[in-house]
Amino acid sequence: MRRLLCAVLLLLAACGPRGLRATGATYYPLSPGPFAPLATDGDRIVDARGRQVILRGLQHHALQDVAYQGREVFDEDYALIAGWGFRVLRVAISWSRVEPLPGMYADSYVDEIIHVLDRADAAGLVVILEWHQDLWGKCAGPTDGFNNANGAPDWACDPTLSGPFAYIALFDRMWRNDAGLFDAYIAAFSHVIAAVAEHPAVVGYDLFNEPYGSGDPSFEQGTLFPRYREMTARLREAGAGGILFLGAPGFRNETGQMAAEPFTDVDPALVFAPHLYTSWLSLYIFNQSPSAEVKTQDFTNAVAQAETLGLPLWNGEWGINYGLADWRDYAIRHVRLEDKHRIGSAYWAFNQATPGQGDPSVSGATALLNEDRSVREDLLDVLSRPYPRQTPGVLTSLEYDFKTHALDVAFEANATLDALILYAPARHLTDDRCLVVSGGDARYDFDAANELVLVSFDRPGPKKVALKPCR
Repeated sequence: MRRLLCAVLLLLAACGPRGLRATGATYYPLSPGPFAPLATDGDRIVDARGRQVILRGLQHHALQDVAYQGREVFDEDYALIAGWGFRVLRVAISWSRVEPLPGMYADSYVDEIIHVLDRADAAGLVVILEWHQDLWGKCAGPTDGFNNANGAPDWACDPTLSGPFAYIALFDRMWRNDAGLFDAYIAAFSHVIAAVAEHPAVVGYDLFNEPYGSGDPSFEQGTLFPRYREMTARLREAGAGGILFLGAPGFRNETGQMAAEPFTDVDPALVFAPHLYTSWLSLYIFNQSPSAEVKTQDFTNAVAQAETLGLPLWNGEWGINYGLADWRDYAIRHVRLEDKHRIGSAYWAFNQATPGQGDPSVSGATALLNEDRSVREDLLDVLSRPYPRQTPGVLTSLEYDFKTHALDVAFEANATLDALILYAPARHLTDDRCLVVSGGDARYDFDAANELVLVSFDRPGPKKVALKPCR
């Protein structure tokens, strides 16, 4: 009787677990297999089995040393984040809290970091620890304007440097290792790494959020890249495992431009992680969304820069401005470009940061939670959409249609039997999901608790998979 009912409901479809109907595949219990540790393979981020990973996540800035209020991430929030299909937290940590006085490390702060790692791991999330700063440190900018500079400790400042661009000179002091500042930065980061390197939640480190400075012939080639090479070696020596994420200069947020050079000889697990805000001043200061052409060019530039570096691309940080009249359309344009280029990102941020000063659109009112901690469902609909979380082979095409809620994936399967893992949220696909697989030799399973569809293939080669609401 059940088989007859299935045939009536969907011709040529195989009735599988409740909540999924499949065409072109046979039901078979499958395991998702391991996710971490992450690594790189050419231009791809890959999981522990070598499957290509689309790393989607949120920024966690509760540990950042700023005057904002309402940034708390409670223990129960981690499962909520994982339940929306996100897999990674980019966790901001501040040098000023690690080393409040020269050579004196605050292990109570390190304990706070470990608590976040524990909660993330319990929820099935992984963490990228990022050394966060905005325009150097609190000494570099006013606390009554939109600047809200933070990051480096006060003792790392120079009182003789002042003015709106003092932060560049302060960065230059560190890059030159004046007063031993670069060595101090490495030592402080190494102190954190020593405490967390073996934690199962940690999959990598972001070396420096939006670095600035001057250099010859360019900041990147004259200063940043040589220091990145040194940072990579020294932090590896300190025990940093997993992937090291190389951020782009802060000025790239506005111009989309930066110098690039081959980096494949530096380390086997590096990722280029620019922040694809696209015309930051226009977006946040003048409340104007960049045109579709400008947005597209920013992604095109990032892809070209990653190719020159010889590294995989990941969008390390981005956000929208709710003050834009077309903010949702802008957000959809952005995520479609991420899908087109088959990359993930960390969205700034999970929760609202409400400063006692400054423009809230700049200071964090881009978050997934409102100030009262209610969820922005309209934004969640954009961010928490179906996607291939892990692909056994090389992903060649990824497209999600916001009108039909259809996900179309194409990839070149390798010879393994590991499962393609698709995030299949009912919020878009309803509780009645349809899977269509072309090419035959496919098996599938459905993990209803985690809203995951698993598909495996007996033979390598080109594959196409569609996931959509049943009609």
